[in-house]
Amino acid sequence: MKKCVCAVGAVLAVVVGPPAVATAGTDDDAFLQSLAGQGITGDPNQLVAAGHTACDDLSGVAVGEPGFARLAALRAVADALQLPLEPQADFVVRAAETAYCPQYGGL
Repeated sequence: MKKCVCAVGAVLAVVVGPPAVATAGTDDDAFLQSLAGQGITGDPNQLVAAGHTACDDLSGVAVGEPGFARLAALRAVADALQLPLEPQADFVVRAAETAYCPQYGGL
């Protein structure tokens, strides 16, 4: 009886097993690939954080002037990543819009 229970347990462990790991690309991957395509590289965590900060700043469009929100996003990215506003910080903001906050694209 003990051998049967162990065998059933082993079969269940193989059948159920650990959850599968997702292999599809994420928004972060797409964002980082977009930046790398323009020669913008660095610490992935810092780049992703800057992208999210850009979207946070762009969300100010809903409560303020669109131009000011974009300028705030550009400055935040430029400062965080030590990039010039044009063209690199602007590219990072546009890539962030595409990956993380498409609702703010083009504002």
